[in-house]
Amino acid sequence: MHRHDLSISDLGENMGNINLTIIATIVLLSVFMVMVYFNVRQLRQMNLDKLEVELRPLKKFIPNNRTESIVFILIAFTAGICEELLYRGWLQNLLAYGTGSVWIGLVLAAVIFVLGMLIKVKWE
Repeated sequence: MHRHDLSISDLGENMGNINLTIIATIVLLSVFMVMVYFNVRQLRQMNLDKLEVELRPLKKFIPNNRTESIVFILIAFTAGICEELLYRGWLQNLLAYGTGSVWIGLVLAAVIFVLGMLIKVKWE
């Protein structure tokens, strides 16, 4: 971008309607906070023995030493970045261009993301 003297808006990324963006952010943040509240409440009501039984299958995913911890952090960090670039960057823009509609591209990218997650969960 810098080499060609382009801005983010030249690439099709812009804020759009700032009021709508703020409202959507507040609504989604509120939904997230309610979900966190109920999740924490549920965890606090669970006794320690039941919680340990519930978490036992997840122990194999937790790093056990310093090397595993470092690798875990690097993979977690890069996975989030790569996922965002793939699904919200490249794929969404490709589908928006291919369909001629940003909204259709957004919905299709979301559907592909969900299908990928369902396949991943079923495979595990």
